[in-house]
Amino acid sequence: MFDNRWQTLSGQNPRLAFALDSVAIPGEARAFCSRRQLDYDLRRTLGLADKNFSIIGQPTFRIIEDAECDENYIAIHVNVKGTVEEVFQQSETFLDEFVTSIDGSKRRFINLVYHAI
Repeated sequence: MFDNRWQTLSGQNPRLAFALDSVAIPGEARAFCSRRQLDYDLRRTLGLADKNFSIIGQPTFRIIEDAECDENYIAIHVNVKGTVEEVFQQSETFLDEFVTSIDGSKRRFINLVYHAI
């Protein structure tokens, strides 16, 4: 079950709180995050994506099996809008914040995949 620590992240930004509250995370993704203790980190990643990208629609989630390292990770797919330059800058800012916000032992299990449209 997701803990409620992520809610403190959204208390400062009403738009962010609405976005996080409206995201439907499928059971398979919730179970994966619970097993890996990623509940807070997934919500934090969603918040960072919402903060740094111009997201269109809702994210989708997939559990990916990485045959090279024999591990699984969660892929969060988001559609983003903007010019090539804007999306590139958004991705750089997201990555900087992701690296400093999510513990390295957990980052390897979360992958944001953005699709510029």
